[in-house]
Amino acid sequence: MSPELLAALHAQVQGNGQLLSLAAELLRHSHDPATLIARLSEQQDVERFLVRQIDESSSDEERTVLRAVSALLGYPATLAPSAPSSTAAVCSASFNR
Repeated sequence: MSPELLAALHAQVQGNGQLLSLAAELLRHSHDPATLIARLSEQQDVERFLVRQIDESSSDEERTVLRAVSALLGYPATLAPSAPSSTAAVCSASFNR
């Protein structure tokens, strides 16, 4: 990744390590990192965008595992606006340990 794209990514996640890790996971599988990073700048809620993108790109098996881990951690497995998704719950939990 070019230094310019890396700087743009860092600015979009405001240096947040958790969001940077989520973005890095998406970028690993992206055929067009520049477009993904540009889409980040269009988002009002970068975290929600990243979590949704990861959730949408996950297989049914991966989602099943995330839901199970989320339930074990006591988080709801929903993308309702008032509650974190299983993906967000698991990602947050792994960074808060």
